[in-house]
Amino acid sequence: MPKKKQAETGLSTSTFGHSVRAGRVLVIALPALLVGATRSLALVLSFLLSSLLGLVFFPEKVHLRY
Repeated sequence: MPKKKQAETGLSTSTFGHSVRAGRVLVIALPALLVGATRSLALVLSFLLSSLLGLVFFPEKVHLRY
């Protein structure tokens, strides 16, 4: 009987340890994901802005094919 109780508590502590580890990984990975998303968004926005500025200021250099 005591052996079964010890096994149950061991199982609960291991699952709790896994959830704590997953939480730590999430806390570490979330800022990195946010930084990567904002960086890629900034790249896309700067590309769009530069292409729009190129269309406005240098329309003869842009060859649009319809």
